Amino acid sequence: MAKKTKSKGRAGARMLPVLHAGAAGVDIGAEEIYVAVPAERTLESVRSFGTFTRDLHELADWLQECRVRTVLWNQPAFTGFRFTRS
Repeated sequence: MAKKTKSKGRAGARMLPVLHAGAAGVDIGAEEIYVAVPAERTLESVRSFGTFTRDLHELADWLQECRVRTVLWNQPAFTGFRFTRS
């Protein structure tokens, strides 16, 4: 008897509305920080950075280059806080 396989894809996926078109999402880990920006803002829309000060400066510079004004991050102690840079 043939084994059934589940198809992987987004055929049935529901798209959520965009609330902040210029926002970036950040996932903060102990040794690495992953950042996603809107795909149309840069060729590489997801990047990872280290956690040292120089890495954070590089991250901030990249966000400015991508014209990001709002950042939402997920880190257990600070989930859901919003940071806006002027």
